[in-house]
Amino acid sequence: MRVGIHSGRVHCGVLGLRKWQYDVWSNDVTVGSNMEQSGSPGRIHVSGTTLSCLNGEYEVIESDGGKTNKYLLENHIKTYFVTSGSRRDPMPRRQLSQRRTNSKNRASFRNRMRGDGDSNGPGTGRSGGAAIRNKLGLTELSEKEVVKNPEDDIHDYLSKAIDARSLDRLRTEHCKKLTLTFRDPKAEKKYSGTRDKRFRSYAIGATLLGFVVSGLHLLLTLSESYRYVGAYLTGLLFLPFILIYISAEKWMCLPKPIRRVSAVVWNNRLVGQTVALFMVAVIFFLSSLGWTSDEFGGVMSATSGLNCNASQLIPTTTTKSVIIFDLDKRFYSPVRGSDSRCINLDRYSRPIYIFLCVLLAMLSCSVFNLLNTTVKFCTVAGIMLITVIGLFVSPMGNALDVRDAAVDYCANHCAADLTATKWHVIAVFALFVILITAHGHRIESMLRLDFLWKMQANDEKDEMEKLQAYNKTLVLNILPAHVADHFLHIERRNEDLYSELCEDACIMFAKITNFSEFYVELEANNEGVECLRLLNEILADFDEMLSEDRFNTIEKIKTIGECYMAASGLTAATADHVQFRHVAQLADYAMAIREQLITVNEHSYNSFTLRIGLSMGPVVAGVIGAKKPQYDIWGNSVNISSRMESTGVPDKIQVTEEVFKVLEPLGYTFQARGSVQVKGKGLMTTYFLTGKSD
Repeated sequence: MRVGIHSGRVHCGVLGLRKWQYDVWSNDVTVGSNMEQSGSPGRIHVSGTTLSCLNGEYEVIESDGGKTNKYLLENHIKTYFVTSGSRRDPMPRRQLSQRRTNSKNRASFRNRMRGDGDSNGPGTGRSGGAAIRNKLGLTELSEKEVVKNPEDDIHDYLSKAIDARSLDRLRTEHCKKLTLTFRDPKAEKKYSGTRDKRFRSYAIGATLLGFVVSGLHLLLTLSESYRYVGAYLTGLLFLPFILIYISAEKWMCLPKPIRRVSAVVWNNRLVGQTVALFMVAVIFFLSSLGWTSDEFGGVMSATSGLNCNASQLIPTTTTKSVIIFDLDKRFYSPVRGSDSRCINLDRYSRPIYIFLCVLLAMLSCSVFNLLNTTVKFCTVAGIMLITVIGLFVSPMGNALDVRDAAVDYCANHCAADLTATKWHVIAVFALFVILITAHGHRIESMLRLDFLWKMQANDEKDEMEKLQAYNKTLVLNILPAHVADHFLHIERRNEDLYSELCEDACIMFAKITNFSEFYVELEANNEGVECLRLLNEILADFDEMLSEDRFNTIEKIKTIGECYMAASGLTAATADHVQFRHVAQLADYAMAIREQLITVNEHSYNSFTLRIGLSMGPVVAGVIGAKKPQYDIWGNSVNISSRMESTGVPDKIQVTEEVFKVLEPLGYTFQARGSVQVKGKGLMTTYFLTGKSD
């Protein structure tokens, strides 16, 4: 191995748009390169600047590299060969071996900690990211990560997860206390536009309650049900119609306009709430039909004589209440046996059962979970208010008063300490309002928290997808797409490498011949940074052209300083072994970047020229390196292409005889150059590619 070392100042970074490669540039880098070229195999060639940094710790002898190398001679660089190791106490060989062994053990421990696998198969790490890093060779962990206890990581993760799932914290942070609406208007708008997948189930439950209410009314007012037939039919037809209207979205046999209108109910929460309130209103209408029944007048006339006067009142020290839903059987035995009206007192309890139907109407409001707490409270409170008003103005309310008097006369010995049934009804309705509101508040709270979790999960998913896309972009700027897929989607062991034999590949080297004269480090150009900026623009233009469809078989390999390397036909999908379309594309690309450089010269007032070499033949493509994997190609054809560039002429495209034989039948024009002496190959017949005939 030939080693050259020089110390100095460098500019670090990446150039171009594709195949990002960290590199260094400066005059000192050029010196270091020439130190290697002028050195000797098996020896370390150092400059005088480097020697001054060693503080005399190594024994050296002066070399003649500074005299034989033109660049080193022009810059007056003194060179030396290192003849012995450091003069410090050398580390015992056994201690050095032990340190290397410990280093390997630590590396193996780090791989196991990360779950990257062992020698028996692919890794089974905690995340796919670790597996990807393993496949790319990025398995090294810092000492800080190695020392950290894995249990601490688990505890930290669980603590964060539990904290993120805290209901109280989420509710307090994102929702208002009473209305439960989101503090963020955007989140509230997004929640209002969410689709409730159980809306059809709500409508089915409400429809069933409507039929139950109608059936109870028919039984309670059987003697005069003919008066309400029209109202019952209207209400009972509305409910199934709404249910069918809601379900029409998935019925493909219906016309699209009907299904489109049905979809509005599903996708717009406000429209869905309006439909739900309409169904509740229909059920309440059905439950209130019997309030004006003539049967209540019969109750009042039948019990008109069953009341207590002042002389019949019995003093008592206990307070009794009438059980409004079911009179106890002991009250049915006539206290006043001579009055047969007391025997059938239970038939006067029908108004109470009608009020139970109203409670079912209130219950239908709780069926719809898409109604928020405020709407539910206003709805059931409105039903209660209308019912309370009906208690005091409708015949049904008067019938309850008369019934209370009859109960006091027949079953309570005229004690006059009974609570009126009206107040019991009001108390029950108030209790229902409280329970339905509390239930709605609880349901809405859970629905909104579930929406928050889903929104957070979607945000995390989007962030993960963005990060994955970003990481993939970085990988694709290091490796070709087919190679990146090979490492990202196929489980392989750590030591598995990627290599592929490519027949008939075409290789291009293009060098800006006079850029080294253009590059100078002066204060006026920011010590050479502006020169590198222009080089980056040129390389970026070359990279951008590769995104065009006409160059879809070409793959950029790398840049070596001001030299641009590309190849075509490196995969089975891009190689054309019959018409050699990939060779023609690389020839077109070589002429295109030459024209592009002319455009750059016109705008930058420079006179850069390209020296391009083309060859074709079999190559081996693969990835080298573990910490900084790099895609490259090797083979005799690559060396010949490099020689075609180095022995070429500025502003010319020199090709081998094989390329000439492939491209000439395709209409490309050439100029014969003759035989050229090529290092390691001898005399070779070459041609200059001049263009393409129409």
